[in-house]
Amino acid sequence: MSNIKSLSHSPRPQTGNYQNNLKFRQNQLKAEEERLNNLLSSIGHLSAYGDVPVYAFSTLISTAPPQAIAEHLHQRWLADQNFSVIAPKIVYQMSDNVTVCSQVLSFALRDFNTRHDIRKQSRAMFRNFVCTLVELYPVYRKIDKCLSACLIDPLFRCLKMLVSEDPDDRDLHCLANVIVNYGQQLSLLNNSECERLIMACRRWLCSNNIMIEEETKRLLMIVG
Repeated sequence: MSNIKSLSHSPRPQTGNYQNNLKFRQNQLKAEEERLNNLLSSIGHLSAYGDVPVYAFSTLISTAPPQAIAEHLHQRWLADQNFSVIAPKIVYQMSDNVTVCSQVLSFALRDFNTRHDIRKQSRAMFRNFVCTLVELYPVYRKIDKCLSACLIDPLFRCLKMLVSEDPDDRDLHCLANVIVNYGQQLSLLNNSECERLIMACRRWLCSNNIMIEEETKRLLMIVG
């Protein structure tokens, strides 16, 4: 009887406290995500008016969960062309955070694997991704030279898509702008592929198959 009595008075799991703690943590994560989203929105807004103090913002952003940081940067670089530069800068400032760096790289490679779907959904999103790849490579080269090598082939294959798969004016403008600003670095990575891209730009400059804006023509002439 004494054993039965002792068992009947054994403490029950405090499910109420567990549920309260879980709810508190969920609300905390939600607040951190909202704060992160607001910070990135502020960066995007400020970038329209000039250089952004990425270092200062990176310090604030670093308090958010690493997975959330990577996910938000991924969403932003597809949706906002300014983040093709901002996201890699943030990654560089957080280069000691292995989770952020590995997750961002994973998202970039996943975008490459689904590049045709992305371009089909939105050419602008695809161009934003290509520009992000261009900026991410030198960042990862500084972080880990061997790791950065996995971005070289995706980079050139995506650049090639801009001129080989039914391009429009914006595609040609994007590629020409990349070559004008990063041609020397691209040539060092793969000179033959870089030359092929330049030749493709020349062919489109002489073509009458698509309407090319004056600014795009100017860039193509510089490339050629």
